[in-house]
Amino acid sequence: MAISLWLWYWATDRQPGEHFADLGKCFADLVARGFNAIRIDPLLNWIYDPSGNLRGPMEVGNIIEPGYCRNRPTTIGGVRVRVLPELLELFRLAQKHDVYIVLTSWEYQPGHATELVADGALRNEITGAPADEKLMGHARKYDLLLHELKREGLDERIAFIEIHNEINILAASFGGKEETKAHTEAALSYLQERHPDLLFTGDYVLPATPDYAFDLNTARSTTADFAANSEVVDHHLYAFGIWGAFAAKAGIWGGLGGFSDLDSYMEDLRRTRTSFTSGS
Repeated sequence: MAISLWLWYWATDRQPGEHFADLGKCFADLVARGFNAIRIDPLLNWIYDPSGNLRGPMEVGNIIEPGYCRNRPTTIGGVRVRVLPELLELFRLAQKHDVYIVLTSWEYQPGHATELVADGALRNEITGAPADEKLMGHARKYDLLLHELKREGLDERIAFIEIHNEINILAASFGGKEETKAHTEAALSYLQERHPDLLFTGDYVLPATPDYAFDLNTARSTTADFAANSEVVDHHLYAFGIWGAFAAKAGIWGGLGGFSDLDSYMEDLRRTRTSFTSGS
């Protein structure tokens, strides 16, 4: 598969002028560039509450406020979305364009999807879920979503499903490596028993050296933490090597994790939004 990373922006950046305003065009352009798959966050906690009931429309936060979201935001915000109907439409378009979908989640990672929820109390509800409920809660919501997709005949578009993105960097919030592995394996087992026709996995990040080179010993120690019942070997290796050195030399890439320019970036976004909303 040639996978394009659409993150959660497929649902949050749908206003005129935003990147995903026209999903049909997005899929056509995707295929024209040689991709046949996308990797997205279905925003499970935007669709279902902790009891599995459907939520009403969710308001996307106005993230141009400095400090609101720290993951290189582009979202204008200020609108309400019903994620489930939007997700079903996304799957129908994927079916039309013969594109496959990898489902994952960034909801428990600081600075990612949940920080676009406008309601602060709801943000706290999601991120503050007990450790033993986070991944298993995701599994139950995935189960509900998968039954919905199967009713619509859209499950054939699923390539595989990650219980969460880069689980091992969240280990502290789950109590440690062993606890994280146990929670992951339990959540995967729950889904595997209910949907043996689909592939489920954990997703992990393999740390690289400070200059983003590959380190075999670090990779070996990290793979020991992978869930034993993962059905896809799924991990990220941040080792940019020659490309990273070239991009840094050209001044077009500054590496990962640096937010020293955030305030100026947010001010640029504020000016852009002001220009957009005033019609100038």
